[in-house]
Amino acid sequence: MSYQDALLYLNSFFNYESIDQTVLNPSQKNNFFSIERIKNLTSFFDNPQDKLKIIHIAGSKGKGSTASMIAAILQKAGYRIGLYTSPHLISHCERIKINEKDISELELSNLVEEARPIIERFKEKSSLTYFEIFTILAFMYFEKNKVDFAVIETGLGGRLDATNIVAKPLVSVITPVSLDHTHILGDTISQITTEKAEIIKKNSICVSSMQERNAFAIIKEKCQKENTELFTVGRDLCFEVTETGLHNDKFRVYGMGCVFENLQTNLAGSHQVINSACAIASVLVLKKHGVHINPESIEKGLNEVKCPARIEIVRNNPLVVLDVSHNKISAEYLISTLKKTKKHQNIIFIIGICKDKNAHAILSTIVPEAKYAFFTQANTPRALSPEKLKEIALCIDPHKEYFTYNNVEEAYKKARKIAGINDTIVVTGSFYVAGDFLKASSLNSERPETIVGKK
Repeated sequence: MSYQDALLYLNSFFNYESIDQTVLNPSQKNNFFSIERIKNLTSFFDNPQDKLKIIHIAGSKGKGSTASMIAAILQKAGYRIGLYTSPHLISHCERIKINEKDISELELSNLVEEARPIIERFKEKSSLTYFEIFTILAFMYFEKNKVDFAVIETGLGGRLDATNIVAKPLVSVITPVSLDHTHILGDTISQITTEKAEIIKKNSICVSSMQERNAFAIIKEKCQKENTELFTVGRDLCFEVTETGLHNDKFRVYGMGCVFENLQTNLAGSHQVINSACAIASVLVLKKHGVHINPESIEKGLNEVKCPARIEIVRNNPLVVLDVSHNKISAEYLISTLKKTKKHQNIIFIIGICKDKNAHAILSTIVPEAKYAFFTQANTPRALSPEKLKEIALCIDPHKEYFTYNNVEEAYKKARKIAGINDTIVVTGSFYVAGDFLKASSLNSERPETIVGKK
């Protein structure tokens, strides 16, 4: 089977990530998420997930960054680490990694070819989703390659997420919970946390990042119900920022029998300090499973972790920043980080937002900081039109200058033409906008390795 044939087969299944989610009715949504369906399917594959040592991660913000940090730390400690995240930016292969290396197109094709006959015999085949099948492929790949640990990020929520077939995780990790995917998970923090907390399993260990009071209460109650030990950032493991900057912050972490001085991560933004503390707590609790991670591995893992499009500087002069912020709080993190530099005279934002996101909340954070706002749309049915974004922005501030463009590449080319050497261009609003930015050949050439990820 060729790679293109493999993608055609995967894309023949319903892909929740690539449709306009606002047009679905409640009954349709319920059909798309079924933990029993994927449990039934994985049994035909001899349950590869049960043969793995898994760190399972859910949350609204920072779960991809935290997952990448945990994987990087464990890799530096000498372990073979599988990492499963979503969505991808450019290639489907990005979702499945071992020791930072994407699964190859040939390997993915071979996995699909192996799995296809079993899938075709499955009586609920017509109801299967792209994410469910990809999740099984990830577990198959990690088992075949005998990883020491698998770091698994939920796709959406937790209770009905395909990754929640993990029955006995070494650690369940909950990153900060906020209002996101409200049309699926509920419109309150309590409802959303209840969904995500379902990755916490009986007689296990849970690490929670800093949470709103209601969210923490629900996580604590779930841990008590499951007889699971709970460790929290800000209580069991604390942090202190010692120096701030555009590229990263320096900080110290203390608690759980350890003190780490002069830490820094390869990811920008003060929120990454919180994610770093959560990642550190998650690897420290592994000692309860007989796994001891040395301080050097923690330091090197945080220093060298890679997680593209998280306030990523892709070029200088003018400064170009790429970020996947798609909710209000993430947008606030972005703005806070940008304010740490005196470099920019003006900020030009290139913004595309999905229909199912709270565009008004996001733009209320971004528009006041913009000299110009270029509204665009990614190549996805989920994209809100540039004209609609402009309409929302005019309600926020009718005196700013706004422009609309049909695609990300067009918007970026125009921004480059008007940007001065001391200005900043920020491309943001969704994973899809970031992906379109990177896919465009004329843009991808401007992402030199000598700039990306450097401090």
